[in-house]
Amino acid sequence: MKAIILKPIMWNTNNYIIPSGVPSSSGYPHDYGFGHEEWNNNPAREWRGYKLFHTEVPAGLLEYSASGELGIVTMASFEGKHYAISIAVNVYFNDPEERALICEELDIYQAWKEIWQLEQVKKKFDHDQAKFLEFWNEDHEWIAWKCPKGLYHHFDEPILLSPEKISGKSRLSTRYSTYQPIFPEQAIDIIRNDIPEDHPITKWLLSPDFDQDTISPQLRKFREGKRMPVSRKRVQTNSPAERKFEYWVKGDRIVEPLHARLQAKYIAYLEAMECPYKENKDFIDVQYLRGDELVFAEIKPTKNVDTKYAIRAAIGQLLEYQYLQNKDAHLEIVLGSVPTEEEIDFVLSLGMSLSYFDDEKKTFTHLAGSA
Repeated sequence: MKAIILKPIMWNTNNYIIPSGVPSSSGYPHDYGFGHEEWNNNPAREWRGYKLFHTEVPAGLLEYSASGELGIVTMASFEGKHYAISIAVNVYFNDPEERALICEELDIYQAWKEIWQLEQVKKKFDHDQAKFLEFWNEDHEWIAWKCPKGLYHHFDEPILLSPEKISGKSRLSTRYSTYQPIFPEQAIDIIRNDIPEDHPITKWLLSPDFDQDTISPQLRKFREGKRMPVSRKRVQTNSPAERKFEYWVKGDRIVEPLHARLQAKYIAYLEAMECPYKENKDFIDVQYLRGDELVFAEIKPTKNVDTKYAIRAAIGQLLEYQYLQNKDAHLEIVLGSVPTEEEIDFVLSLGMSLSYFDDEKKTFTHLAGSA
């Protein structure tokens, strides 16, 4: 089941590319002088096919984001008015491990230089840069959300919202810790002049399976007494089962965030060994040199699937890549968890190598196969 929400963020006068120093009366921005959402429109905030963005994270949203069934319309308030800033659908939450990988790859720590330019930040930290850096060292690994790049849209100009039209009230909640579930028709009404009917975001909003229980009784009652915007034709798109098909059969990595995480960890492993590599070229997840030998590696996360099924899928893909791209390439399966001894023996008997991430050792174990 899906949910679409309005989520307050702080106001920014630099188009959400860098922090702008707008004062805030409450919450994290008030306490520290900036907000992590102030980079939401920064083009560098992308990671392995995903757009990264931030809001505060109420616990009630995690159920939907676990399977990408969350949509977020960010909104900010300025001079007593409310504005829609962006919309994202098919949104996933970044857990601490993933945030650490993201921040290391994108070198998010260096953003402190942009923050420290703000006079109100300096005041919050008594103009003591060392004090601020001690804080930032513990706080920089915090980018809450990701969604496929094509499913995030930052509006060219903030869209003025009508609280009366949305909820029948004169104001919307502006507390950063809150959110307001809305009907998909309301989200469509907000974006209809900025996002075309055939856009994937609109299709996501038009597709079924929204959880009506998230909507407050007051909003349901308001909707019943007020004619809502006419919905365009509903479409069937991207159920969880269909997205798994896209990943397993068609090789679309965007629909499987666990794949991005495991590949990021494996790339860090290769970098530590100083192995030259290329990612996502000719549909091959990773190509790298181990000595003088070219290796084709297929990445297979195993959190939601048995290792034996991941191995079966990887074997077919790797043999096809070898046949089509380079018949001399060595083949390697990379798993997200420890396989059985029988599975290890099976893979090695084919002349393929096998690597798997060991949670206890916090690194990969590599078992070399021979041709």
